[in-house]
Amino acid sequence: MTNIEIYEALRAAGMTVEGACGTIANMAAEGVMSSVNVEDRADAIGISDADYTARVDNDPNYDFETDNGKHYGYGLCQWTERSRKAKLLAFARSRGVSIGDKKMQVDFCILEMQNDFPSVWRVVTTSHDLLQCTQVVLNVYENPAVKNLGTRMEYAEAAMAYFTNPDVIGVSEELPSVEKEDKAVVMAMQIIMSYAGYWLDVADGIKNEEFFSAARTMLDDLEKG
Repeated sequence: MTNIEIYEALRAAGMTVEGACGTIANMAAEGVMSSVNVEDRADAIGISDADYTARVDNDPNYDFETDNGKHYGYGLCQWTERSRKAKLLAFARSRGVSIGDKKMQVDFCILEMQNDFPSVWRVVTTSHDLLQCTQVVLNVYENPAVKNLGTRMEYAEAAMAYFTNPDVIGVSEELPSVEKEDKAVVMAMQIIMSYAGYWLDVADGIKNEEFFSAARTMLDDLEKG
C-alpha cells in the first residue's frame, strides 16, 4: 500500500485533505511510514522489524500486548498501550492477515479514531486547518512522550504539497522520513549532548531545529575550548 493509497483511504473514510495529511504526517513521524516498524529501543536487544513481526504472527503465546513488560510501539502509528495493541492484534486476526499488514493498520486507525477518539475524528473530518489536524492527532491520538510538532508539521506540509499537486516535488511519492539507522545515529548524538548538558529532551532520534541548535552550540563551545 503506497502513501497515495493511504491518503486515498483516509479521504474515502471522510477525512478532509488537511485531516488526511495531518494523520499521515504523524504516521511518518511515528513509524516512518512502515507498518512493521518496531520501536527503535527494541533494537538494543536484537529484535529486527521482520523478526518481531514474525514472532507476533507465528507464536500464539507471545505477549504482543505488553512485550513482557517492555511495551514496544509498533506499526504505522506506533501502537504501544496494552488495550490498543490487543485490539490491533484481534483486528488483524479477524482479517486473517499479518500484524504488519499496512492496509489492515490503516483501516484499524480509521476505526479506532471513529470509535475510541471521536474528538479527533470530528476534527480530521471537518477541519481545513492543517496545524489543528496535525496537532490533534499528535496530542490526543498519538500522545507520545516527545511532542515534536515542528517535525510533524514539516511532514504535513510536504504531504499537502504532494497530495494536492504531485508535480510540485516530482515523481517520488515518498514522504520525508528518518531511516532507523539515521535515527540511531541522531539518538546517540542526543545522548552524548545530554551528558554534556546540551540536550534535555528524551532522546527520540528525530532531527529538529532544537537538536541542530543545541548541536551547533556544543560544537562552538568545543572549538572555543
